[in-house]
Amino acid sequence: MHTYKIYDRKNFNLLAEGTLNEVNGQYVLSRVVPDSDSAVIFVDGKMMQMRPVKPEFVEEDQIEEPVHIQIKRGQQILENLRLVFKQDITVKEKETLEKYGVRPRRWLFRDDTFDQYSDIYEFIENSAEKHDLSPEFLFAVVMHEGLGPYLLNNVSMKNYNKDEIIDAYQVLGLDEIGQNLSTLIKEGYLNSIDYRKIDPYPIINEPRTLKMERQGIREDHNDSRFIEFARKHQTLTARVKGYDLGIELVAAELHRRRDIAMDYLSNEKVTFNENNSDVYDFATYAVYNGAEKDWQYTLKNIKSQMSKSGLKEQNDNTKIRYNALGILAISYFMKRLNIFRR
Repeated sequence: MHTYKIYDRKNFNLLAEGTLNEVNGQYVLSRVVPDSDSAVIFVDGKMMQMRPVKPEFVEEDQIEEPVHIQIKRGQQILENLRLVFKQDITVKEKETLEKYGVRPRRWLFRDDTFDQYSDIYEFIENSAEKHDLSPEFLFAVVMHEGLGPYLLNNVSMKNYNKDEIIDAYQVLGLDEIGQNLSTLIKEGYLNSIDYRKIDPYPIINEPRTLKMERQGIREDHNDSRFIEFARKHQTLTARVKGYDLGIELVAAELHRRRDIAMDYLSNEKVTFNENNSDVYDFATYAVYNGAEKDWQYTLKNIKSQMSKSGLKEQNDNTKIRYNALGILAISYFMKRLNIFRR
């Protein structure tokens, strides 16, 4: 194991430092480094120079031309996240719990195999900027809705495929995306998309499945009661080709739901702090997460609903209030960790 320090050639500011391995006579960096037009590296105090594209290091006299390091944005964000592991983040967790009454899910991927999935962070940042959302808020939603558990279960088992087929309902919480696409395009939340990458299919989502069970109805396609229930309550979700498209669909839906929430608060003359971004995020996710009558109640009483007063910390994901505060907690926690810094 060797130690290294990387400096910007122009001003010799320290860009990164750490350890690396020697493989077949070359030094192999196991972590990405910050973006720089030009960089030099010292391994065990000896000046070396970086070869572009592949993260390998060779003796400087073997390089004829100056080389440049270009690091993808997703890798930069992932490296920011890795630096978090060197900190004591329990203080920030306690601070978040005190603020919202809900302990934030970390969704911090320590496993080196997640390197190949770093594009996902860039997709989140790009879609958030496009739809005027904070990247931390979009990160919180997609991870909470299913992408977090999906990645934890799959990253170490298979290689990254940018065109992977993703179940929008199971992985992204998009229960109705199959039937909402035309509205999102017509109202300007989505540009024209390649419909070949979207395969709609019907579902009865989790809340309605619970309602069906309470009524003593089982999923039996020969049962007239089930057929009638499905006719009234099933929605159209989709299988989506590619993480970038899936995340963009979530951002577009959140954008639309935010407009719905703000219109409702205005029409109902509900007063709120217009300078508090948490209000916008809370209202947006309430509309995204709940049935209409439930989110309307939540928004009418948004001041008390956003308060942690009387909220018992419990994993009650049937309650909009708890879910929305949980999203605020993850988003705030990620902001405190500053993983999307440049």
